[in-house]
Amino acid sequence: MGYILPIDHNQYSQYQRRTIGNEKPSIFLERTFRTELKGMLHHRRYKLNDQLRKEEHGKQQERRQLKHELYTTDQTEVVKKDYAQLAKITGKGEHFSEMI
Repeated sequence: MGYILPIDHNQYSQYQRRTIGNEKPSIFLERTFRTELKGMLHHRRYKLNDQLRKEEHGKQQERRQLKHELYTTDQTEVVKKDYAQLAKITGKGEHFSEMI
């Protein structure tokens, strides 16, 4: 069984102020802040989609230009294959056996 000392509350509060003092704890936690990840994600997606759209548009223009440049009829020439020379280069088709 404990013994309660005959001390007034004022005396104890003075003792508490003297010993503990007004020291703040060494660990201080700041308040939490709301994250804005969703907005950042939408902004990043928008930028990426815009960049992809621009790249695709540029590629389509390049394809149209190449298609126009490559397939003009006045510039194309008909090249006949020289099978004898091709056989000498590759070594295939040089000797044929006509027997089956």
